[in-house]
Amino acid sequence: MNSVCAAGTGAFLEWQAKRLGLSIEEFDQCAMKADKCINVNGRCSVFIESSIINLQRTGESINNIAYSICMCLAQNYLNEICRNSNLESPIVFQGGVAKLKSMKKAFEELLKKEIIVEDDCQLKGALGIALLASKDQNIEDFAFELKNYTTSIMECNGCERKCQLTKYTSDNNEDSFVVGGKCGKY
Repeated sequence: MNSVCAAGTGAFLEWQAKRLGLSIEEFDQCAMKADKCINVNGRCSVFIESSIINLQRTGESINNIAYSICMCLAQNYLNEICRNSNLESPIVFQGGVAKLKSMKKAFEELLKKEIIVEDDCQLKGALGIALLASKDQNIEDFAFELKNYTTSIMECNGCERKCQLTKYTSDNNEDSFVVGGKCGKY
């Protein structure tokens, strides 16, 4: 839901975590330990990545780099999607990226307002669409089974592009699905 580019997505954050040698959970923990935020310039993922590489070369801590990425993405979202609108409370942050405490912290710091993140934030959009789709239906006819999924990054071998894919696996390993790619294999 970012009209600018991939730089506002969870996949971008996962990729940057991987580049830093971290899982997304470790990335989040590091970002929460930052003692400063460095200006990471760029609206585009390529420019953000270039800034990150320069910060690594200068010996900046992973904690500060991780949090600076979060701040950059939050600022880009507010500038490009919200167009610096005056967001009124309550503000609810939903989607998979909202699971990162460091992203919540970045938005709160920039907005100087409390951000609400519910435990199942990654499902809210899907549930909202389901409710809208069932508007003319009896909602009691619908059974929602909420499952938790873990994600892993994998490489597609469908063509020479070697696209990065995200695999979602339910916690009980009953089902999984893969998202991403450009060749149409997934």
